[in-house]
Amino acid sequence: MMTKQNQLIPDGTPLRISDSNGIEIKMGDYIKRDVTGNNEIHGTWSIQKVKCQGPFPILSYVTSEKKKVFPADYSACFLSDMYDHKHTLFALDTRDISPPDDDLYVMDKDEAEAFIAAQENPYSEVED
Repeated sequence: MMTKQNQLIPDGTPLRISDSNGIEIKMGDYIKRDVTGNNEIHGTWSIQKVKCQGPFPILSYVTSEKKKVFPADYSACFLSDMYDHKHTLFALDTRDISPPDDDLYVMDKDEAEAFIAAQENPYSEVED
């Protein structure tokens, strides 16, 4: 599980890379990401949070479209794994690079937190 001492990059810090829509990703953002397997369990997308593991930004699992399958932070990957490493290494401005294969979208923080809260309390109302 992530602890505050692992957070070397403060929330809100721009990471100089973009999502699939060209929106710059910041530390602490919620990312909606297409699910590539187990769609019957997860649905078609999951929500992951950009966190820091030592000096490295990671995507850490929060929940899925259908339900929360794992505990938060149970599954994670390096954020850089979502990008073509050759393009990243030789880019003049990494903000111009978007994920080639994965669809990653920065979510509105309030929308993401409302969805997460509704899954934790299924009796609350959430707008679609």
